[in-house]
Amino acid sequence: MGNGKSTTGNQLIRQALKEKNLKPKKNYQEFYANKSLEAVTRKVEVKELEDINFIDSPGFNDPNKERSDNIIFADIVETVH
Repeated sequence: MGNGKSTTGNQLIRQALKEKNLKPKKNYQEFYANKSLEAVTRKVEVKELEDINFIDSPGFNDPNKERSDNIIFADIVETVH
């Protein structure tokens, strides 16, 4: 079930850009977000903003169980390592 993690991440990035008085790079794309009762995020993604990394990932306890929590956790660790 979608809980708004991607949307929240995008809002945090916009706020950080605003506070640092920065504009996104030309090829910058936000995390994919959509109003849905279904989970939207399928893979771990990282967006870098100077000295801050924003990470979006599939949620744990996904009722669809496309991937186990252990696999999602391993993907997060591999991405940030």
